[in-house]
Amino acid sequence: MSNVPPDVQVFLSTPDVLLASPHAGQALQFLDAQDRSHIARFRFPRDREIATASRLLQRLAVAHCAEIPPQAMADIRFSSEPGRRPLVLSPAQAKAVSFSAANTRGMVACAVSGTVLVGLDVEEIGEKLPPELVEHCCTPDERKALWRLPERERRNAFFQLWALKESYLKARGIGLEISPHLIGFVGSGQEGSPRLQAAPSTEPYPEHWHFHTIDAGPAHAAALCLCSPGVAANVSVRRAEWSGSELRPVAQE
Repeated sequence: MSNVPPDVQVFLSTPDVLLASPHAGQALQFLDAQDRSHIARFRFPRDREIATASRLLQRLAVAHCAEIPPQAMADIRFSSEPGRRPLVLSPAQAKAVSFSAANTRGMVACAVSGTVLVGLDVEEIGEKLPPELVEHCCTPDERKALWRLPERERRNAFFQLWALKESYLKARGIGLEISPHLIGFVGSGQEGSPRLQAAPSTEPYPEHWHFHTIDAGPAHAAALCLCSPGVAANVSVRRAEWSGSELRPVAQE
């Protein structure tokens, strides 16, 4: 088994796991004024919990990647331009870290890397799939493939496609400047990974982007996008909790 650190680390957790930890009070002290302002915008308590857990995991994951000790985590500063790829502004040892955070009901996640650009998305799989959503978000070939599937498989496949598209848009840092139906995923690339298809005017270098679907459990779909031209990145995925000194894997029952 290799001891070489993975190029990309993906941490998955839930608000319940992060915020019910015996060490949650200590960890919440790591949040800065920008984090607290963001959290305060949410009206409902459950939404504030998701936002709190997401900001906390983002900070813990970046600190883990940059080897920043707990006593210095509150000093991490992030850019906050809406719709753009977030950046670590300080401290200097963390500026090279690329990260992408995502959250939805029942799940928070963060991908970090010191070597490649990352985009991450996680989606709750809805109980219903409105036809107009498929029309708006999918390419013609994707729509045909989806409508051939049984209803439950169709929902799972759609939200996986949506997570892939969002992960790409987040990695590029362009929000929804590109309509999702202009971005397609087809077949299987190297090692069975999804392969991006788009017109050159939308994405001139599709071969530079690599995608991974992530097992986030039966209620969620998750996807990771990496910009690693000519290089297959090493990806590690773990469900994590805060131990009081580090992010550690959650014990599986």
